This record gives sequence, structure tokens and C-alpha cells, in this order.
Amino acid sequence: MLVIWIELAENRPFTSEDQTLLTALAGRLGQGLQRVYQLDQQRETALALQHAILGPAHLPGGFAVRYQPATRPLQVGGDWYDVVDLDDGRLALVVGDCVGHGLAAATVMGQLRSACRALLLEHLSPGVALTGLDRFAARLPGAQCTTAFCAVLSPDTGELVYSSAGHPPPILVHADGTARILDEAGTIALGVRSDWARPEARLTIPARATLLLYTDGLVERRRHPLDQGIAEAIELVRDGGTVTLEDLATRIMSGLNPAAAIRTTWPCCFIVSPARWRSTFPPGPVNWPPPAARYGVGWRAPWSVPARRRTC
Repeated sequence: MLVIWIELAENRPFTSEDQTLLTALAGRLGQGLQRVYQLDQQRETALALQHAILGPAHLPGGFAVRYQPATRPLQVGGDWYDVVDLDDGRLALVVGDCVGHGLAAATVMGQLRSACRALLLEHLSPGVALTGLDRFAARLPGAQCTTAFCAVLSPDTGELVYSSAGHPPPILVHADGTARILDEAGTIALGVRSDWARPEARLTIPARATLLLYTDGLVERRRHPLDQGIAEAIELVRDGGTVTLEDLATRIMSGLNPAAAIRTTWPCCFIVSPARWRSTFPPGPVNWPPPAARYGVGWRAPWSVPARRRTC
């Protein structure tokens, strides 16, 4: 409803010109209100879509996620993350980035995310899963040049097998501050050449280490090389060695200031910090419980892993 209140000077008649002016004004204001209403409806739809396909509502212990839109008001885009509980007790980790933004990119992202999850549930390795996702992306309009990082983590040992399709490399920071870039299994983006081989790399994530997965919106800036943003992210992870994962995620997002990113990017920050793996530790006493040990003890509980497998 639109109400316009006008007070005329005393003894001033209301003319036909006044009526014409008010009619035109009411029409313009009505159109503006209609656009606002449509925008609100689009935003509600976009938020519902985002909540349905973006990621799990409750992450297991040892994980923290931040997802910040670069464009408003729709607040959805082509970035996604996923944690897949595999039947054999392993966890699949996925971070991806579709080209574009808004509802169009979000719908493509949702289809790719679902397809990747289905492939991983068939116990395919990360490289094989990306190969299948590559063929799917080649046939899906709007999915070409999507980047994705896919990994399978064994909680009992800390073994991580991963493959990357053109995605920015994750960062692994050890408890002593040593950093490693996971760039040994990188290839071209999805949907470009479906016959492209997707290699895999393997490593062991030690206890008390922190693994940062992200999309390019977190580290990409105009007139700055990508390596600079990655280096800044490494320093933020190092400096956050004594805080909780949630606080670390907040520090990374505020420290890198994704709001200053290229406006079509959607920063996603996905942190994995394991509890004590069942592995061999270096000799010598541990003088203090590190953050990963204090806050990562709930790693397996949400996934209903039997008690015999939760032994450190």
C-alpha cells in the first residue's frame, strides 16, 4: 500500500495539473516498491537455495568454515564446500568454484556438488571422482572452467589423498610453523577437456597441523599477485596457533579482507585441524596441549565412528 499526504496552502485549489503530477509520482513510487518486493523475494529464494546446497549444516569437530558473499543482496554464488562421510570411516573433502555469481551460478554449483558427492560415495579416489565430474561438467551449461579440489582423509592415520582441477592450492601449516603448499596434483579446470588425466598426490597430515582450503576470492586481489595473498594466508594460520578453529577462521577472513576482493568472487575459507592421529609422534615430552588437541577431540564423534576406532 502506498499513501501520499500533501498539504496545500490555504485557499489554493487542487488543479488538474496537480492531479497529473501526483498520478505520475504515485506510479513511479509504486514501481519502486514493486522492485523492492521482487528483490526481497529473490533474496529469500536465494538464501533458501544456498542453505539447501552450500554445505552441511553441522560440521564435525576439527572443522571450521566461513563463506562470505562478494555481491549483495542475493548472497549466493558458485563457490561450494562439502564434507562427505564415506562408509569405510574416511572423510571426503571438496572445495569448488563455478564461474559467475548469483542464482545462475548457484544452480550450476548445486548440480556439481551433488554429482561430486555421488561419485565419492561410490568409493572412487579423488582423481577418478574429478574425472567423472569433468565429464559431467562438459555437458552442463555454465559449468565449464569450474575449479575443484577433492581429497579423501583417513582419520585413523592422517593420510590425505588429493587431486585438484585448476583450484588454488590448499595450505598445510605444521605445529612448528612449517608451511607446505599442496600443489603436486594440479591440472586444468573442469569441462575444458574431458579426456584430461587427473593425477593424485598423497601425504600424511600430522597431529596439531592445520589445513586451509579456500577459493580464490580469499587471496585474489587486483594488482596483486596470487602468491602474495597465499603468503598472507600462511602467516595468519601461523599466528593463530593458540586460538580455536572458529577464532582462526574469523581472523583469516578479517585479516585477508575478502570485502576488498574482485567483486565477482565468493571467498570461502575451509579449515581442517585434526585431533591426535593414531600415528607415531616424535620422541620427547609435550609441554602443552595445542589447540588442535583441545578443540579437535570431537572429530569422529559426529560421524558415529565406533569406539574402537576412536582410540588415539
